Amino acid sequence: MSEIRRWEVGFSQMNENDQGEFITWNDHCAALKAARNELPDVGSWSPEPKFKIGDRVQWDKDFGTVAEVAEPDEKLSLCREPYYVNVNWDDGNFGTVRSSDLSLCVPPSPAELIPTLKEHEWVNGTYKTGTGFGPFSVYYDEVGAKMAGDNYLIHWNTGAILDTLATLERCDPPEVK
Repeated sequence: MSEIRRWEVGFSQMNENDQGEFITWNDHCAALKAARNELPDVGSWSPEPKFKIGDRVQWDKDFGTVAEVAEPDEKLSLCREPYYVNVNWDDGNFGTVRSSDLSLCVPPSPAELIPTLKEHEWVNGTYKTGTGFGPFSVYYDEVGAKMAGDNYLIHWNTGAILDTLATLERCDPPEVK
């Protein structure tokens, strides 16, 4: 922006200033516009929504799943925050909440979840190989190892947590027909 002509305010006219102390507002805006045009086009300047359909979210003590992300009205807002999110709550209700009031629920890793599991809770998951398993009930076998189905979750002898799991989550018991 050093090539922009700068002006100082005189008593009756605008005089060119060699020291560059003053600049007119119109010149400043024109220089900014030119500078923006020189930048590579990387798409929209507004941020992407932080929630997408299917995300687990929390609002106060309520948990739910995002059903719809409402786009902001471009005439009313120059930025995408806050936008509104329609949520199916776990208690069966449906509601609309501002995105700034929600937080994303990140499921715990298997290593974080396994120590918190109680006996007779139901879990399912996948191995790092991609093979799925479950639903299985958590139990302690005859030697004291925490297991789910045929899977050692915590080994009885070493106390090591199973590290071959990619995902593990609590689930509802299967329906018996």
